[in-house]
Amino acid sequence: MEEKVSQKIKLDKRLTKAAELSVSGDNKGAIALLERYLAENPDDELAKIERIKNYVAIGKIPQDADTVLASIIGLPEHGSEAVGLYLKACEIEPSFCLTSHAMFRVFRALDRNRDYSRAKKVFETLRVGFPKDSRMPATYLSMARLSQKSGDIAYAREILNEMLTSFPNDPLIELAKEALEVLQSA
Repeated sequence: MEEKVSQKIKLDKRLTKAAELSVSGDNKGAIALLERYLAENPDDELAKIERIKNYVAIGKIPQDADTVLASIIGLPEHGSEAVGLYLKACEIEPSFCLTSHAMFRVFRALDRNRDYSRAKKVFETLRVGFPKDSRMPATYLSMARLSQKSGDIAYAREILNEMLTSFPNDPLIELAKEALEVLQSA
């Protein structure tokens, strides 16, 4: 038992040291330490996030960033941080994309926060990358609502019209028609 506790303290010390390196601006040193730590502790989500943060800080995206972020977006303890890291990764590489499931969770998080400009960018990624996904009609409606609240009536009309054309048999189509009627009089 004592050996297990001592080992855990060593691991915590390595994470603490990595955090210190990161704060001092030695992101490469923090990455190296976190890489070694994760080799022994591959399921440590916090260490994975810290590793990606340090990569992003030096303007790089690690090869497994899409997989790691997709697995933690939506988790209560790490979700908002993962969304932030995704957005920063997109600044480095605009074509950076996650799985469809993770991308829809990113959109929902931005929609909940009424972050119109970022939600619109993620919506465009969804619109192009996953045009026939069954979650798109609800996403169109959410984006139209957010666009309207943000004062971008023209964009709201555009995407509602596209929804009518792309998903004519979807159960949500009547809601889209009603929303479009309201926008036509606006």
